[in-house]
Amino acid sequence: MINIELLKKLTFIADITKKLEPFLFDDIEICINKLLENSDDVVYACQVLKVPFTTYEPENGHTPDEINVKFGCEVGLNIIYQTTYILKEIYGDALDVYISYATEPEGDEKKTIIGTYITRDKDFTNISAPITANEILKLDIKNMDWEEFSSLFPNNKHDANRACTYIIRQENYEPDDYYDDYDHDDYGSSYEKYGGYNGWSDDVIDDAFEGDPMNTWNVD
Repeated sequence: MINIELLKKLTFIADITKKLEPFLFDDIEICINKLLENSDDVVYACQVLKVPFTTYEPENGHTPDEINVKFGCEVGLNIIYQTTYILKEIYGDALDVYISYATEPEGDEKKTIIGTYITRDKDFTNISAPITANEILKLDIKNMDWEEFSSLFPNNKHDANRACTYIIRQENYEPDDYYDDYDHDDYGSSYEKYGGYNGWSDDVIDDAFEGDPMNTWNVD
């Protein structure tokens, strides 16, 4: 059955994203979790817009807890934009977007998974914190390279062992709201003990957060 309302939205998306052509899907793998809510609409949208894809059904048989998509670190920015636009029209503000960084496991660099088992309450060391679709769609993707794109999101600080630290977005950071005696920029110079957890030095974690790195969460 033809989904008329979705077809209208897809026509609009095709028009908006035409300026981003060509879409090079030759070496990109897009996988759609069949257990994801409204996965049939995602399949239909990909068929209409000629986006190559495969479907899969996880062995555990569990529906994902969240509606999200994860892009590999070598997926073209125009494809990220187009795919996000499609999923935004289907899922609205319920959609979370995750971006992999340069530490992507070998073989997954160009892989996109729609309907992952990533959740906000679990730590993943080689991907971004969740990003809203609107944060992606407001960017001028056509005039950005990958390095500029990835620098916009919280955790592009990683090492050779795929360990990655979420860092605080400085524009939202007001130190006086949380403590009076410490300056995040000037206080402490060592990051060896806690590995720069959440962007804080060892001294600040020991003195301001009682030596427990987990206390740094939700400080933004």
